[in-house]
Amino acid sequence: QAHFAACGVSAGDRARLAQLRLFESHHAWLTGDYAAAEGAAEQAAAQARQDGDAALALRARFQRGLCHLGRGDLAGCAALMEEVA
Repeated sequence: QAHFAACGVSAGDRARLAQLRLFESHHAWLTGDYAAAEGAAEQAAAQARQDGDAALALRARFQRGLCHLGRGDLAGCAALMEEVA
């Protein structure tokens, strides 16, 4: 959470916090830290469910699909990406 505050995002700014979680997920995916990437994507997905944010939910699903791809789980990736496409 401290790094979010450093970006000027308060805990009450849910929309920006969600975007930062997605960026965090993507950065972790790019560096090969699939556990951290999936964790951040799951946090964004949980917020999407709470807020009823369909666009955020799809982006979080995409990020989770990338994690499966990175791990070599092509079937898991395809299952998650099917809804995104």
